[in-house]
Amino acid sequence: MKKNLKSILTLCLTLTLVFSLAACGQKAEETPDGAQDDLVVDGPAVDVEQHPVTARLGLSGRGDQPVDADVIGGAVERQQGFRNGIGPDDREAFLQGLPGGEPQDFPRPGKEDEARVRMRERQTGEEFLRTLTPDTFLPASSSSRLLTGNFTVYEELEAELAHLFGTEAALIFNSGYHANTGILPAVSDARTLILADKLVHASLIDGIRLSAAKCVRYRHNDLAQLERLLKEHHSAYRRIIIVTESIFSMDGDRADLQALAGLKRRYDNVLLYVDEAHAFGVRGKRGLGCAEESGCIRDIDFLVGTFGKAAASVGAYIVCRKTVREYLVNRMRTLIFTTGLPPVNIAWTLFVVRRLADMQERREHLAHIGRTLREALQARGYTCPGASHIVPMIVGQSADTVLQAEALQRHGFYALPVRPPTVPEGTSRIRFSLTAEIRSEEIEELTNYLTVHTQT
Repeated sequence: MKKNLKSILTLCLTLTLVFSLAACGQKAEETPDGAQDDLVVDGPAVDVEQHPVTARLGLSGRGDQPVDADVIGGAVERQQGFRNGIGPDDREAFLQGLPGGEPQDFPRPGKEDEARVRMRERQTGEEFLRTLTPDTFLPASSSSRLLTGNFTVYEELEAELAHLFGTEAALIFNSGYHANTGILPAVSDARTLILADKLVHASLIDGIRLSAAKCVRYRHNDLAQLERLLKEHHSAYRRIIIVTESIFSMDGDRADLQALAGLKRRYDNVLLYVDEAHAFGVRGKRGLGCAEESGCIRDIDFLVGTFGKAAASVGAYIVCRKTVREYLVNRMRTLIFTTGLPPVNIAWTLFVVRRLADMQERREHLAHIGRTLREALQARGYTCPGASHIVPMIVGQSADTVLQAEALQRHGFYALPVRPPTVPEGTSRIRFSLTAEIRSEEIEELTNYLTVHTQT
């Protein structure tokens, strides 16, 4: 009996491995014109253009039977993993890995404050552990979501995001890089023009390069130039996608989302793509980002954000129309051909997302210390653009920037240099990326140090 059970278990594991490899190992074949090849999901082919919403958005080309918007994987039974339950030993082992398990000597001043933070982190971790079930306490999904790697907790998080943003649907990805390199190639073709801000993130640039669309990059936040490009090209292309970030990662400045939404509304064939990686969690009354703060969520066709920053987790999302979600499920290569995130990670993200609205005081504090540091740097003669918690201190030359960063680190400030090619030549900077745990006294200590030890 034991031998038979072992044989059955071995066979099941082997089949799971085979399906996982099949999901991840699909190789693309290039078409003669360089366009993306069709991605086939089980089901008869349908004409995506016949769907009224799809047609209005300009998503065209031969499509596949849309996967059920509510359940990725269709009729495939979910792989729930081994259900051994969560015992006291499991919880304790998990707790040992959380910060604050044992008293420590901290290398910097403010030991009492750091101990308080670690205690709060531990309490949060314990609260999260109490929410876990045998279906969510799983370290791996083991498959693509379109095979056996879909779990109820994915759908719970997507439903929560759609509810919070007031959109029809949401879709989860493994990372912001997966999102940006997968969405744009899926929704564009040779009849698409992408107008991208000059300073968009590298992942967006890679997504543009992987697409069949033509791209023109307009000067950073130059809406006058963008408007001229729209007037010049709107009649020559089936659709135009404006691509921008809301808070830019290196300068910490913002895009004018209301103005962009206004430009988009003037043309029937213009769509708006906004990356909120650095805004989700830290902007808006409920922490939903700059789109919430600007009141233009419904004007954005592809509203993307990540969980790897303010949410202290992994993964990314898009909130969008239901038809867009279905389209991406069937055509987005970085979703189809990858193993899904572990359910335990998704459960943690859901845990955090449900508490974002209660963190307004922390968001206000973060905005305050960002403003304080930025004004202090500007008063000392540094170029310091931006209006967020990302505060760049532009030094200029790469070598000088490295020396200043090393000096700051020796005095207990973990500040890192950012140099070309990440930023243009002559704009090397020290990038202060602030968190709500930083005290106002620490900002004052930093600015006093800069006054004494640096030259402006």
